[in-house]
Amino acid sequence: MQMKSFREAIGTFAEPSSIAGRERVEGADWWFNFGHTAPTLRKIAVKILSQTSSSSGCERNWSTFALIHTKVRNRLSYRCLDQLVYVLYNMRLRVKHLIQDPKQRGEVEYDPVDIGFLRDEEDPMVSWVA
Repeated sequence: MQMKSFREAIGTFAEPSSIAGRERVEGADWWFNFGHTAPTLRKIAVKILSQTSSSSGCERNWSTFALIHTKVRNRLSYRCLDQLVYVLYNMRLRVKHLIQDPKQRGEVEYDPVDIGFLRDEEDPMVSWVA
């Protein structure tokens, strides 16, 4: 229902200030100001539109690919290279988990390719990953 009222510009979405604001106001600000009649849609839109974009995740991945795909091993297939990078990420996550204080360790689920939390200056693997 909320999506329908937004798409068809019904209610507050049809107000002149709302329509004019589409061109002049940033997306998250617009939803914050004019989306009060669609609270669920507003919440999702503000969260999505408030996120910043960054290529750092891609750059970390490219860095790891560069470590594995050297001149000596440049004949690796993409599938094999992808599997090696996956294993390397998971190995680093496991090492990070093992060196943690046992009291803090517990059972933690990790995203197998998200190593953003490894970016700790005290961690000796940071220079090796980057």
